[in-house]
Amino acid sequence: MLGHSLTRFIPVFCVFLCVLALFTGAVTPRTGFAQDKINVQAFAVDGATLQAQNALLQLWGIDPTTIKNTLSGLKARVKLDDLIDERPIMCSVVRRDRGVAIAQCMNADQIDLSLSLIESGLAIVNRADIVGSPFQKTYTNAEKRARLMHIGLWENFESSATPKQSEGDAAPATNSFGIKADYILIGGVVLGPIIGMLFVGWVLYAGLNKLIKLQKHQIATARKKEQDLREREKFILASSLDSEINTNRAKIDAFLLIYEDMLRTMRDPSKPPKYKRSGDIIHQRPSLSRAVYDANLDKLDLLGTQIVTDLSKAYANIDGNPDYITLEPETPIDQAMDKVQRIIQQANGMIEPLDKIGSALTMIIRDRKGRMPGPSSSPI
Repeated sequence: MLGHSLTRFIPVFCVFLCVLALFTGAVTPRTGFAQDKINVQAFAVDGATLQAQNALLQLWGIDPTTIKNTLSGLKARVKLDDLIDERPIMCSVVRRDRGVAIAQCMNADQIDLSLSLIESGLAIVNRADIVGSPFQKTYTNAEKRARLMHIGLWENFESSATPKQSEGDAAPATNSFGIKADYILIGGVVLGPIIGMLFVGWVLYAGLNKLIKLQKHQIATARKKEQDLREREKFILASSLDSEINTNRAKIDAFLLIYEDMLRTMRDPSKPPKYKRSGDIIHQRPSLSRAVYDANLDKLDLLGTQIVTDLSKAYANIDGNPDYITLEPETPIDQAMDKVQRIIQQANGMIEPLDKIGSALTMIIRDRKGRMPGPSSSPI
């Protein structure tokens, strides 16, 4: 009798083991998530796409087809603008598709742009992107919350009710107290190892899930530290360059004062010019400093493309040892005045580029100081 019962339960046990194996493989999280980190200045083109300089970034994890060219897409674009707030964002490129980078992006406050759109009900999850990724549960839970709250795209959405059991369905079989002893023995032999394996599988899954959360926290912490370090370096570089530019600006003003006075003296017919007595030496350009600029050429990209371009153009005319011209006593007064006037014009032409760069650097410094935490007030 016992052998006959075991023969009937062997196929059922095999099927159960196969289902358990499939379930174990299905719940194993996929931890491979290739990322190429970039720090860019970008703005929203639509509710799912960002324009970063000359490249397009499509937000990873959301379905772009559901929000483009719609009212919800317009709301999503406005929300992206508010989240970015004209500040740099950190993006992790997952893959590239026909020249467009598919990337997961964080704003300056470490807020996931895609996740924020999903939480607001302005986008739905692209399940093909997130399946098996460390962010699958976070994104799907955010979409579920938005759907249950009926916000955004889910405003008029109503889920279908759970179908009732038809009257013709058979009721589940119940056990009576007249169970034979061999059935109890077989149930214990079969279910005991299965329950044990299920418990071990649950422990492993919980451990892996905890490890994934820890890795996500470490990644977010590392990103924040890296961004804080770059912001600190940017502030120090901007302050140093601003100080050097202000010093050079003062030198140009002093240079112009001297040579404009020299030109006025040459134009005064009642007084003979100084160079007519023993000659004179005049510099073609003011002697300016460029030590800070030359020492930080490898860090200039922290300031942004436009400022780097303006700096390169302005410092191309800055020389610490400029050439000079000798005015001999026999030099005609008209030629001498023409040379001095050209020197003054060149010096005046250096003022506007330096002032433009100085204004941009001042904005960077003020922005950084504005975001610095103030001194904590001590309790009275």
